[in-house]
Amino acid sequence: MYKLLSQLSIWLIGVCLAVTAPVTLAQQTELNVSLLPSDNGVLFVLRNDSKDTLSVLRWETPLESELTQDVFDVASNSYVNRARYSGRLIKRGKPEPQDYIRIKAGESVSAVVPLAEYYQIADDGLYSVSFNGEFEVHAQASNKSIRSTGTASEVVSISSRSVDVQLVSVPERAFARVGGYNSCSADQQAQLPADLNASEVITRDARLALTNLPVDERATSPRYLQWFGQYSAARYSTVLDIYRKAEQVMADGSIQFNCNCDDQVFAFVFPIDPFKVYLCNLYWSAPQNGTDSRAGTILHELSHFPEVGDTDDNAYGAVSVASLARTDPVKAVNNADSIEYFAENTPFRAISNGVSTPAPTVQYSALQLGSPVSQSVSESDSVYYQVSGADYVELTTLDGDADLYVYSSAARDNELCQSSTTGSTDRCEVSSASTVYIAVVGYASSRYRVVAGRNATSINSEVLVLGDAQTRSVAANQSQYFTVTGANSVEITSSVGDVDLYIYSDESRNDSVEICSSRNNSDDSVVDSCEVGGGTVYVRVYGFTDTQYVIRASAPAADPVVQTETGGSGGSSGGGKFSLWFAMVLSMLLMVRRRKLMLSLRELGAVK
Repeated sequence: MYKLLSQLSIWLIGVCLAVTAPVTLAQQTELNVSLLPSDNGVLFVLRNDSKDTLSVLRWETPLESELTQDVFDVASNSYVNRARYSGRLIKRGKPEPQDYIRIKAGESVSAVVPLAEYYQIADDGLYSVSFNGEFEVHAQASNKSIRSTGTASEVVSISSRSVDVQLVSVPERAFARVGGYNSCSADQQAQLPADLNASEVITRDARLALTNLPVDERATSPRYLQWFGQYSAARYSTVLDIYRKAEQVMADGSIQFNCNCDDQVFAFVFPIDPFKVYLCNLYWSAPQNGTDSRAGTILHELSHFPEVGDTDDNAYGAVSVASLARTDPVKAVNNADSIEYFAENTPFRAISNGVSTPAPTVQYSALQLGSPVSQSVSESDSVYYQVSGADYVELTTLDGDADLYVYSSAARDNELCQSSTTGSTDRCEVSSASTVYIAVVGYASSRYRVVAGRNATSINSEVLVLGDAQTRSVAANQSQYFTVTGANSVEITSSVGDVDLYIYSDESRNDSVEICSSRNNSDDSVVDSCEVGGGTVYVRVYGFTDTQYVIRASAPAADPVVQTETGGSGGSSGGGKFSLWFAMVLSMLLMVRRRKLMLSLRELGAVK
């Protein structure tokens, strides 16, 4: 019997350990890869089949703008030898937040991978292709401690089924190199190879974007239409040819940089003297990447040479260049700034209205409805936000010049609104039923204020009854609204997840009428509460994560009952008066009795 109990105890302990053991990321992570044939390569699709939002490091995966790791098995169907990888292998530092891409549960990201660009294809023909690589994955936990403890991470190995793809060999790629320097300092000579490499990257990406875009999508390409205007096959071919030739010049080492220029311009060339590029003051103060960058300037100047594109300067600046594309596509494809801005692609525009390489991952800061955020943005840089449930987004430029862009997805491949007025205020109307993604772009270095809000008439607000506890649930990044009259306090208790509580004195629910907020409460607290002091107040519950909660509005505590000596007859008041009268009478009787007793004792000589 004892032995049986011991075995049963051991079994129960094992079951308890199994139940209480933490679930590892490997058990939670369910990433799946599929491949589809594409033009001289494959369409790579990565799907998140887990229940969590996952952050995946792009490095050494097809989700980078350029393949930097041998992660595909490419073998001809006519022989078993595997094609040799010929792309870059890179030594890196620590990843930054922008090096990750977030994939929500059930969603996918995809990228077109031109395999012939990265693998040595000996003979044109049918090849069997499969993926075999690793991903560094961070899973977003669903509890409140995620804000303070970070995320779990793991390297996950994934393979795919093979797919047959028709591949055509391409010339082996040579990387950009500087041909020479003239009047350039040691620091400038140290910087220029990196600038040329950055220029080569955006030039190559532009060429691949145009090459891989299906013919039936070219007439509607958002990125092409923005910078080159109405599509024609001949003009499309002209643009593509410019990027091909520019990339080849960079790889040939033909470029010579001359730094002997003190003019307040970016750069210049003499088209009859290839391939000398004169760099001036604005070049050295420009960012390496982004709008009007050093990388873009080099491409701009190369396009002027007849050997590359023989372009002119028909329009300068993003606004004028976009206008030129709409009004004169012939001049647009022959304009150096158009060639530059298409390649820089800032702010990001998708090359296709369909599936395409995702936009670079950025860190989105959450906007809270009705709460303005003041910040600054550098020239040619962008700051990103997201908000749910808003009816509008408004940008006020305090100094400088900032523009507002709003998108329907985090990939920024569907622009809902672009507001780039010359005034101080830009405004976009959006749908309160969805989450929108916002880019504040610095046309010049700027200070600004951005706010997202709801129109008062669009808020569906529920009335809270004093003393009644209401159970509700709210999704992450969503808000719920209540009104209550006569409450002394409003309290939320979270059973699952994390919410914040906001109380306002006016139905506009903006920060100027905020009475109380619990946003700074401890992450470990499950209770959020605000003292409100009566009257009608307007409540917002914001889901930091998916949350189940109980909300309760409490009335002021009742005043205690005080017994008084005055008032109407009867009841407790009358009883009090009778008790007092009785005590006075009894006291008088006792005094009379005591006096009689004292007189009797004197007569007997007992007291002096």
